[in-house]
Amino acid sequence: MADTADSLAIQAFFERWYGALEKGDVARLLSLITPDIVVKPPGSPAILGSGALEQALTAFLGEHSETVDYEVDEIEVSGPIAFARISECANILPKSGAEGFSVSGMHIAILRRQPDGAWLLARDISSLIDEGHGDKV
Repeated sequence: MADTADSLAIQAFFERWYGALEKGDVARLLSLITPDIVVKPPGSPAILGSGALEQALTAFLGEHSETVDYEVDEIEVSGPIAFARISECANILPKSGAEGFSVSGMHIAILRRQPDGAWLLARDISSLIDEGHGDKV
């Protein structure tokens, strides 16, 4: 397990991340990632780089709002690299008024410590599944 200072900093990172996600704050989310971010959603191609993630987040959060319950289940740190295992359940509501849905699953996140000590998300792989349909999202 990570030492207390690193664990607390990474826990705080995810509080900021999920807070920004629920607010639909794309700019804040982008401030929490590395330029070479790689995100691998289930059933979709990898999203490579901050520009591609900005487009994906802008499109998704422009059409949906989201509330998230999450738990950081595990944190491991080795020098400037850390990984975290996160359990998540999210309720997603289309802004069009269509019926919402819930997804749940796990993320494996890799973070990099920056020269100023801040942690940024560098890699994320997700196993979120639409609870109502069993589909990967």
